[in-house]
Amino acid sequence: MMFNFIILILLTYCFLILSFTFGWYKNKSSKDTQRKKHVSIIIAARNEEDNIDEIINNFNSQNYPKDKIELIIIDDHSTDMTSKKANNFKQNNIKVLLLPDNLYGKKQAIDFGLQYAVGDIILTTDADCSFERNWVNTMSSYFADKNVKLVAGPVTYSSNESFFQKFQSLEFYSLISCGAGAIGIQKPIFCNAANMAYSKDVIKIFNQVSDSKIASGDDVFLLHYLKKTNANAIKFALDEKAIVTTSSKENISDFLNQRKRWTAKSASYDDLFTLFVSILVLLVNFSFIYVLFDSLFTYSYNFLFLFFAMKFICDYLILKPALVFFKKENLTKWILVFEFFYSLYVIFIVVMSFTTKFKWKDRIYKK
Repeated sequence: MMFNFIILILLTYCFLILSFTFGWYKNKSSKDTQRKKHVSIIIAARNEEDNIDEIINNFNSQNYPKDKIELIIIDDHSTDMTSKKANNFKQNNIKVLLLPDNLYGKKQAIDFGLQYAVGDIILTTDADCSFERNWVNTMSSYFADKNVKLVAGPVTYSSNESFFQKFQSLEFYSLISCGAGAIGIQKPIFCNAANMAYSKDVIKIFNQVSDSKIASGDDVFLLHYLKKTNANAIKFALDEKAIVTTSSKENISDFLNQRKRWTAKSASYDDLFTLFVSILVLLVNFSFIYVLFDSLFTYSYNFLFLFFAMKFICDYLILKPALVFFKKENLTKWILVFEFFYSLYVIFIVVMSFTTKFKWKDRIYKK
């Protein structure tokens, strides 16, 4: 009976991942448009003095009309020189705002910045990210289609030299590829606020109906809100010019805190398909551990080999096109190794996310 249930879980998982793989290929790059909409880039920054110069230089290098682009930096009570360094760039299209004392965290910082945004399109990223000169032009071009309300963009890691970085990268690209694939089949599940664009009119309506208290922001919840009204209004920017680059975590503690923060959000999801996917991923990885231990005790490895082979093939099919897109094909040979560790990692992260707090930007959060 138990093995019948495990087979059902495995087959459902394989069907889901193959669907996401199909969805990945359905995403398209957008054609440039001569009609340039006004874009407001909003960045919440806390203790980013080492990164703020680069993000502003990236902004100034954008291939976009200067009178139709602005950068809004919200300083979330930094204890370093973030604001001072940002204010050194005395430009009319750069606003540096200090978050009031009664507000804190990324969500409230972004909401505060929105009050000062004049753009028709809101584009968000993080202060420790970088992007090339056609980023704004590429992300905003999707809005030439009046039906588009949100565009999720690709995010990559800058390096993957150590084994720890390779593991982070493969796990990260698996999330990116599944998220993009889900958007491709009009079943969006999550996106990354490090590279995300949306219509200003949509976020105004969303903020009126949302009561989200998630400290790290409303990116996924905005996605789910739009999905309820029109999933076709959500696109993934499958274009190299839209890529945003960030750094992998330097140590295990920072990595686990970030993943715990991401996973803890799921407790507040109300999208049934996203919850289904989350539970299915947990079940298939728990099933693999169960089958592994059962095989060790019974000395029967046929089903273990079948289970692992099917899961590996499906995971490979969704990861490979993402690695090609991000020019990280050197990680392909590590997918097999990644599979061995991933199941234990998933179970560990889920347990830790709902039983412990996480640290982010020198603050302690429950979710």
